[in-house]
Amino acid sequence: MHRIIGVVLVAASLLVLGVPDASAGSRGTTVTFDCLHVRVRPRAIVFACADGGFFVRGLRWGSWHRSRARARGSFHENDCTPDCARGDFHVRTGTLRLHGRLWCNAIDSYVFRRAIARFDAPLLGRDEQRFRLFCPL
Repeated sequence: MHRIIGVVLVAASLLVLGVPDASAGSRGTTVTFDCLHVRVRPRAIVFACADGGFFVRGLRWGSWHRSRARARGSFHENDCTPDCARGDFHVRTGTLRLHGRLWCNAIDSYVFRRAIARFDAPLLGRDEQRFRLFCPL
């Protein structure tokens, strides 16, 4: 009887605390989401670490696998006119695809290496933007 109660208590605590995502360990793939930290399925990702001039937020992940991931979100990019400090942010919805893997020794984990952002309408004259991702700084 005590063993059953123990199993029930452990199961209940896992439901409350949450079970770690199976893909979050060194075998799965994470993404650097704020330039300093990694996460599986983050709600937002900053792509321009120097000035925060390009980022996506409100991410809704449709899939997340060790070699690719796909989400919808709201992309924000600074036009830097007349300069980045006084520029305006432009916003477009679109799709984010992550692919490729990069091993990061410092965190003992894989992160996604590349991203493709496809916008529903042109964002600063572009329908899509491709860029490299990185290990946390």
